[in-house]
Amino acid sequence: MGYIPGDIKSGSGFEGDESKGRLKKHYAFQLAHYVFILEQLGSAAPGRSAYIVDRDGRRVACPLTEPQGVRNTATWAVILQRSA
Repeated sequence: MGYIPGDIKSGSGFEGDESKGRLKKHYAFQLAHYVFILEQLGSAAPGRSAYIVDRDGRRVACPLTEPQGVRNTATWAVILQRSA
């Protein structure tokens, strides 16, 4: 058991076409930071889960451990670890 970070945003959670499901990079990176901080405190839920609530009130899951795309297979969690 632990915390799952979330954030409320005034825009869409996705880049361009929502059907493609590409998260906005700055949203995902911010949430990855939240997860990292919670992990350091020992308070994160397992699975590196996070979400945003978008402008329409939808809860959008941010799969931080899944590849960013077909060409870019790095996960947000890995990118955050590299920058730390």
